[in-house]
Amino acid sequence: MSIKKILIKKAQDVYFSRYSIYDKLIMRLLIFIGEDNVVKLQGSWFIRKVHFFHFINSLLFIKIKKTHDNVGIVPFYLFNKVKSRYIHYSIADWLLRHRNYSDITEKHFISAHYRNKEITINLRYSDFISQKYGYKSDRLKRIISRLCSDVSLRNLNKSQKLRLAIMLYQNDKDAKANEIIKQIGKKFLLKYTSSPYVFNKIKKNKIFNDPYIQRGSEQYSHILKSRNEFIKSIRNSAGSFCIVGNAPTEINTGHGALIDSKKTVIRINNYTLDYPDDYGTKQDIWVRVANKEVSNNNLKNNRLVIFAANNFTIKRRDANKYFLAPQLMEMEYTVIPNHVYKSLIKKLDGLPSTGLAVAYWVYSIVGKIPKECLFGFTHFHNNKDFHTHYFVDENEVGTHLHEWDKERIIFEQITK
Repeated sequence: MSIKKILIKKAQDVYFSRYSIYDKLIMRLLIFIGEDNVVKLQGSWFIRKVHFFHFINSLLFIKIKKTHDNVGIVPFYLFNKVKSRYIHYSIADWLLRHRNYSDITEKHFISAHYRNKEITINLRYSDFISQKYGYKSDRLKRIISRLCSDVSLRNLNKSQKLRLAIMLYQNDKDAKANEIIKQIGKKFLLKYTSSPYVFNKIKKNKIFNDPYIQRGSEQYSHILKSRNEFIKSIRNSAGSFCIVGNAPTEINTGHGALIDSKKTVIRINNYTLDYPDDYGTKQDIWVRVANKEVSNNNLKNNRLVIFAANNFTIKRRDANKYFLAPQLMEMEYTVIPNHVYKSLIKKLDGLPSTGLAVAYWVYSIVGKIPKECLFGFTHFHNNKDFHTHYFVDENEVGTHLHEWDKERIIFEQITK
């Protein structure tokens, strides 16, 4: 290969992955100044008065990985007239990290993505699309086409290739996905992912043979089987079920006996049985998010555990960490289907709480839910605090980015 061709190839490589280079440079500046200092400066009088410094500090601020519950701290008006696609990408990325799936977020993604073959923006926009519209959305087809070009494929690392392979599998492009999976290699897959969906595809298409992949494929089959059984049990319950949330609304109500009288009792996340008179003690189904905030202490006391996360079986690399325990205990486990999240994200412009996700799934199965089947939900009490749990101090719960007012409206729509 001539020197000229080598230089052209190198220039293409840099161009197609330039945002990652920009991010590294900005992160170095952020480390030099210090994240805490950037946060302090963001609210200072001096920074707000000097447009240039305010712009630079705001750009540094939205690159901080930690989420903030005060979205208003970012002066988006500073970026309104900026035509830089990288700036639009940075804003969209920040909004998405804060679980904002509104038209504003998509507007920035579209501005950044327009005629832009850069890898980082295409992959990040695909995250937004897959969450809000699903993997089969027409919006994703252009991204898939761009990422499958020779130049893009050459510059994708193995993690990025895996994300592309998932998109292809979801759009019934198994031949191309299989080709990419082979490029990634079994060693990388076994070390860096445990997605039941991916392992099921690998087994089904006979790409690699490995007991770990076999177990992941079995997990995927089990998830679908348990999901169908849950749907049947709710349909056959004749209304004798209840969902018990963790809000303090049941304190001193004496509803414990009523809850325990139900055929199926569904509890959520880090629930406790310390208030039997008000919240009962019966445990049948446990719905939990898949993160480190929720312990496994309640697992053995339930016959079924339901994981609440969008596209969980498809793209979560650490899925096996959550599925392994119930699998070894030979108990039932499944995941709330993606269509539930897709519907709710469109309504909320954000991610739903665990309570709303499971309630909406039940609603999609049997129709409107009697309000007497729901306990411990703040959504029906206008004067209650959404951040409070009955079993811990408010300050220990932490900040969760949910659209509580919009959730209240949806709860009214799906109950009777």
